[in-house]
Amino acid sequence: MSILIYIPCFGLEIAKENNVPIIENPPVARALFNEVEISQDIPSEYYKAVADIIRLVMKLKGNRF
Repeated sequence: MSILIYIPCFGLEIAKENNVPIIENPPVARALFNEVEISQDIPSEYYKAVADIIRLVMKLKGNRF
């Protein structure tokens, strides 16, 4: 499953064209952008925030955990 935590350089239009859910959460997006490299594990202090975003996306897509 692909999820875009919106950061302008990732291409919002490409995400929309490919039906990738877009969740706006600027504080989480900024923190991840500043602290995490692509393909790097998410630091544990962001687990809950990212889990909340994934939960919302799954709900939007009609999936349940």
